[in-house]
Amino acid sequence: MGKSIGNKFLSVLIGFVLLCLFLFNSVEAEISKKDWQVLSGKWSFSALHVKGFADEEDGILLYKGGEFKNFSCSVRVKPVNREGSLILRALDTKNCYLLIFLPEGANEGRTGIALAKRVNGKETYFAGIATKYKINQWVNVKTIFKGENMKVYLNSKLVLTSKDNIYKSGKVGLRIYGKKPKSCTTFYEDFKIEAIK
Repeated sequence: MGKSIGNKFLSVLIGFVLLCLFLFNSVEAEISKKDWQVLSGKWSFSALHVKGFADEEDGILLYKGGEFKNFSCSVRVKPVNREGSLILRALDTKNCYLLIFLPEGANEGRTGIALAKRVNGKETYFAGIATKYKINQWVNVKTIFKGENMKVYLNSKLVLTSKDNIYKSGKVGLRIYGKKPKSCTTFYEDFKIEAIK
């Protein structure tokens, strides 16, 4: 009888674990080099964060965790002198969405958060809003993409919503932009990606 109860308990426990894995299909990726693919720019990894540097246009670091369709993606970002951005639903670097964060004090001149799409390399901004965050300040940036619906949060506050459906799924990653003489240096930490229904 004790063996039967033990087997039932084990079955229930396994079922519970599988249910949790299914419901909370979330990946928190410590930003370590083995989980990421450097496409451009210079990226250095430490136990606490990753540092990106670009002075020849894009600096892109793609997460190797596969493609995502409907997802929540968040990361803490600290732009030192220009921007801290994400590349989303990327088919490649010329066909993707970009979430571009330019804090006050960035050497770009304009500030805010914007959604852009690249189609065959041509970049078009389709949503944006001014923000009051400062350069050299850690900010939590979060996006939720579900179907054509897009939401952007800064420090847990919803700041931007939009719709677009040109890209249904793709890879995600970190992106910076700098071009001589205006280079870009940015720190990232606490990257998290979660598939949602």
